[in-house]
Amino acid sequence: MKILAIETSCDETSVGIVDKTSVIANIISSQIKWHQPYGGVVPSIARRQHKIMLPKVIDQALKQAKIKTLAEIDVLAVTQGPGLAIALEVGLNKAKELAEKYHKPLVGVNHMEGHLLSFLGHPTNQPERYQIDKISPFLGLLISGGHSQMVWVEKIGRYQIIGRTLDDALGEAYDKIGRMLGLAYPAGPALEKLSRLGQAKYELPIPLRLKGNLDFSFAGLKTAVL
Repeated sequence: MKILAIETSCDETSVGIVDKTSVIANIISSQIKWHQPYGGVVPSIARRQHKIMLPKVIDQALKQAKIKTLAEIDVLAVTQGPGLAIALEVGLNKAKELAEKYHKPLVGVNHMEGHLLSFLGHPTNQPERYQIDKISPFLGLLISGGHSQMVWVEKIGRYQIIGRTLDDALGEAYDKIGRMLGLAYPAGPALEKLSRLGQAKYELPIPLRLKGNLDFSFAGLKTAVL
């Protein structure tokens, strides 16, 4: 079975093709240069670039997978959320259009579930390490620009969020702190590099240290840095 998956939840236009659990194509078109002048993702620009790039990215993914036509794809998948609504809309509309044109089943995928299970396609000499029925249950840590969660995974489709951010996500905190320091967007990678070069001069708080739960909080940390 070959599955073509479309992702447009934020500022990257991405198409992947998988065969069983192998990734046979993965094309990503970044929008960083379009958002850099604004210091963050502008939803209307993201939507425009997705519309321009998605057909091209689909064609590139098919070529990389050595598939001549979408008729050879068995299933279409698309990110249905969470994410920027007007960016998600581009991928959803395209996926619906292709599913109707080629008479293929369409599967909507939760963005965070995709992150959580992405390791299943990991190339390894020990495939049993990446078979979820052999490693479940397990604890998953999700960190992105919009989410910070700890998820208990009993099996595919059965999850319990046991910790989450109470305010900002860690990725968002990184980018905003980097902007405070005058670093170019995206500031996270630059901040990470600088952190290895600095000295421990300032004492910053450890949020929720005494709360006795698994939640996160980063808003106070941003204020302390400022």
